Amino acid sequence: MGHTTFPLDLIQAQRDWNRTYAALERRPLHTAALRRGLQQLSARLASHPFWETRGGRSPGARVELRRQVRELEEAEDRLTEQQERIL
Repeated sequence: MGHTTFPLDLIQAQRDWNRTYAALERRPLHTAALRRGLQQLSARLASHPFWETRGGRSPGARVELRRQVRELEEAEDRLTEQQERIL
């Protein structure tokens, strides 16, 4: 799939979902609030108006969103590591 431009609020929702999922993995006990948050974010992602657009109806659009967000997060992590080395 080619490069798709996703709305910023959809990108942020996916980033929030990734962070919540990671937090849930780190905390095996007392996870009710995290699970609720993950459900709410999943619903927010699934019901976003973007999926009704031509680009959103593409078979690989959801996979592309996750890929782009993952690449963005990895780029931010690399930048942080570089900053730490400088400091």
